[in-house]
Amino acid sequence: MSDTAETIEGEKDQLTDRIVAMILDAVEARDTTALDEILSPLHAADIADLLEQIDDRDRRDLLRLWSHGVDGDVLSELDEALREDVIAALPADALAFAVRDLESDDVVDLVEDMDSDRQEAVLDALEAPDRVAVETALSYPEESAGRLMQVEVVRAPVHWTVGETIDYLRSHDDLPGQFYHVVLVDPRMKPEGYVALGRLLGAPRAARLTDLTEGSFRTFRVDQDEEDVAYAFNQYHLISAPVVD
Repeated sequence: MSDTAETIEGEKDQLTDRIVAMILDAVEARDTTALDEILSPLHAADIADLLEQIDDRDRRDLLRLWSHGVDGDVLSELDEALREDVIAALPADALAFAVRDLESDDVVDLVEDMDSDRQEAVLDALEAPDRVAVETALSYPEESAGRLMQVEVVRAPVHWTVGETIDYLRSHDDLPGQFYHVVLVDPRMKPEGYVALGRLLGAPRAARLTDLTEGSFRTFRVDQDEEDVAYAFNQYHLISAPVVD
């Protein structure tokens, strides 16, 4: 184990003053190996916090030395004003790599204010379906529900049972990283309700999904103002809701 690794072994999962000092020493020494050993174990929120703490010169030097380590999760955690500076400092290929694993709504949030060249570099790095989803969202008015929506959702036919739904979920490895509801749709793909995962997992396999839906269900139009969406989420304690055209 290296001296650096030994030093950080007891505090590798948190951003302490000592860790910050070690990072700045490694930046000054242009020691990319030490930077990787110190930064890789840290949570994305801690790396974002670090970038917000240090001054402009150290931030630029750090991003130049460790650009491959700044991923989409780090960018999402950054304060919006600083995020623009960090994005501008990243090489185009590093920026494109950083957004590949983000959900579509997070990619939209990142690219909507970029200049056309950088936006195109990011879009080129996405798989074709993901690029279409982001471009579609960008076509909707700013501050609308269409700009906020995430296309990675889980849908099930309205006539399915709990058992059919669970079997479907277990057979697919491309589910969203996080989701809270299964949206029930009719044959025209119109949302008819949703079932929370907790109720789904606690019900018998033979139970029909329509018997487990929540009364809070509502939909939003793609062009609906985001203030209306925010009010409804707060007023009715929503976790998610379908966006429709």
